[in-house]
Amino acid sequence: MNLIYKLFLTINSTLLVVVIYGIKKEWSVSVLPSWISGIILLLIPIILSAISIPFTLLLGKDNLATFQDIQPYDD
Repeated sequence: MNLIYKLFLTINSTLLVVVIYGIKKEWSVSVLPSWISGIILLLIPIILSAISIPFTLLLGKDNLATFQDIQPYDD
């Protein structure tokens, strides 16, 4: 499950660069104006983020009960 979650995070972060580039270059579908295409491009990462949020419930639970004090390392 961690792999799927990491994959979604990677796609979302990379997709934001593509969205910004697409808005800058005014990409558009043939029948839609460029501002509507920009809104659609912005919605894609938002939707993928909303899909990845339920995956956090399935991730492993970390427990700090066995945590030991960490001493600073000085030379």
